[in-house]
Amino acid sequence: MGSIHVYRLQRSATPSTVASLIQSHRAADQVWLVVPRGTPWATRPLDIRRLAHAAQVAHVDLRLVSNHSQVRQLARAAGIPAHITLPATLQAQAQPVEGSATHLTAADALLSRLRRPRYPGMGAFIAALLGALFVVAVIVAALAITMPSAEVTIQPVTQHSSVVFTTTASS
Repeated sequence: MGSIHVYRLQRSATPSTVASLIQSHRAADQVWLVVPRGTPWATRPLDIRRLAHAAQVAHVDLRLVSNHSQVRQLARAAGIPAHITLPATLQAQAQPVEGSATHLTAADALLSRLRRPRYPGMGAFIAALLGALFVVAVIVAALAITMPSAEVTIQPVTQHSSVVFTTTASS
């Protein structure tokens, strides 16, 4: 049997971070993950199965600790032994794990930087606005060139006629 590693996850830890943490261990290592209540991904079956798969690929004995019954139930369904508390002998070994890139592989670190929301500056806004105006101008020009047009001149038919009538005026 390999060594035992205990990690106390923070709510900010992402499934990618935890999966790469699991995969960073040698085969036959035992990894205990203490998942706090309210961790957003811990109640999603797909994320729990992802951790189970990472442990299976790395040949790591994964254990999950959570006081949330749904998390334990999902872990057991994914084949991960789940516990309500961490054994007293392992309490002192727990290391905190945040959502930082401390355990990320290079590819995961690059992906996390690329997924970060970006807030464009005024220059990007003006460039986007000019681009949109250019696209509108091209569409209007294309419509003006391709639209059929015709010029119609209407002239009334004239007919001369004469009428005779008498009038009387009184003052």
